[in-house]
Amino acid sequence: MSYVAYLFGDDAVFGEDGDEQICKIGSYTGNGTVGRTVDFGFEPQWVLIKSNTNDDWYLFDTMREWTTDISERLRPNTSDEGNRAFYYIPPNATGITFNASSGGALNANGTEYIYMAIRRPMKVPEAGTEVFNIGTYGANRDNSSTSTYYAGFPVDMAIKKVPVNATANNFVSTRMLGTTDQKTNSSAAERTGETEETFDSNTHWNSAAGTSSTSYSWMFKRAPQFFDVVCYNGTGSTHAVTHNLGIIPDLLICKPRTITNGWFVTSPSLGLANSTYPNATRLDSTVGLIGGGTNYFGQQSTSTNFYPLGTNNVSGYPYIAYLFGTVSGVSKVGTYTGTGNNVDVNCGF
Repeated sequence: MSYVAYLFGDDAVFGEDGDEQICKIGSYTGNGTVGRTVDFGFEPQWVLIKSNTNDDWYLFDTMREWTTDISERLRPNTSDEGNRAFYYIPPNATGITFNASSGGALNANGTEYIYMAIRRPMKVPEAGTEVFNIGTYGANRDNSSTSTYYAGFPVDMAIKKVPVNATANNFVSTRMLGTTDQKTNSSAAERTGETEETFDSNTHWNSAAGTSSTSYSWMFKRAPQFFDVVCYNGTGSTHAVTHNLGIIPDLLICKPRTITNGWFVTSPSLGLANSTYPNATRLDSTVGLIGGGTNYFGQQSTSTNFYPLGTNNVSGYPYIAYLFGTVSGVSKVGTYTGTGNNVDVNCGF
């Protein structure tokens, strides 16, 4: 009799400093509570879970709509695939969160589970083409869909616009939210049920909703120091939200998802309104600085956390945040002072 064996370990470390664990194998005991987290020490792109009871194996990965709202799972011991909120376990910056009403089959109280998790890629980009591209509607290269916007990498966030139409909205979609989208020029809540919005490719994203033959898409890939996306729930009180940008964000944008409210923006370049609270402004408005008090951000961000308050942290509401940084030769966030005449702004590239 011949056999084959597959062996996995979690001791390997990679990264520029040799300090990034790429695989974690461990266990946890379910407690049946909403909001419970399991800490892997990194954000996963792939997770396999099995209980010590007579139950299925469950596999989740970010290429198959493993989002903040949907956990589309495979069961390796069956031929089944499907998405069920009962297995709603979105990835977060350091592991997974259980958001099913009772913890579901993966967080049953007192049940022991084993897991294997693989880390999301965390390489600082060396060229802009690794993490940013502009695509036009229908300019596909690897399938027949006219709704393809080709990037050449897995797209994590995309802004879509018809530039020749002055009244057309700017729609932003992200892998983290799946099929929903929001308007950057509006305070409206997100649109749901946009089933044409998909991020299930290593080279492009698809969007047929609200597009035309003259649509463009500006596409971003998450990468350390360049760009990160974080979903969080408001708590109504001081709140440190973990991110994976790896540096202090040069630009931070927060938006509530399910209620009408603005896109609030802050940056260390905007300074403090007083000794504690950062100045802010709005992406969906022409307003100037609106910082101060406890309305928007509690303090300046750090290399691991940002601190939403007030409008950005209403208890019980879900939010999304976009974080941008400066990478030499790739991206630049900064300021300049107008002179009324020609002025040179040095981006370094």
